[in-house]
Amino acid sequence: MPTTDPTQVHVASPTDLLTAIPTMLGTPPKECLVLVGVSETTVTAAALIELRHVASPGVMPAAFHSIRRSFATGVIVVVYTDTHARTDLLAEPLETLSVHVNLEMEALLLVRRGELQPLA
Repeated sequence: MPTTDPTQVHVASPTDLLTAIPTMLGTPPKECLVLVGVSETTVTAAALIELRHVASPGVMPAAFHSIRRSFATGVIVVVYTDTHARTDLLAEPLETLSVHVNLEMEALLLVRRGELQPLA
């Protein structure tokens, strides 16, 4: 049964998710990492971290804990960049953080110059 609650976002595919992210964040994501908390096909929360802050102490653990507190059971990570930076190096630390906060890593995605691809 479809929901009539405008605060709920349902996704069935990566394309649905990428379409919903700018609406959830209120801005098109650029040069950032987006965490999307999910429970089955319902989005529970989203967090945006600018790529320049990813390595700052405490930023990523706080973001993952925030997603977990939204009653998410899983997390989808989407990295947005137009650069040729080695984003694949993020995969292992992101997986480790998801395990640490008891979230299933549902997907690690990369959107480089508007093109969707796996992160690792």
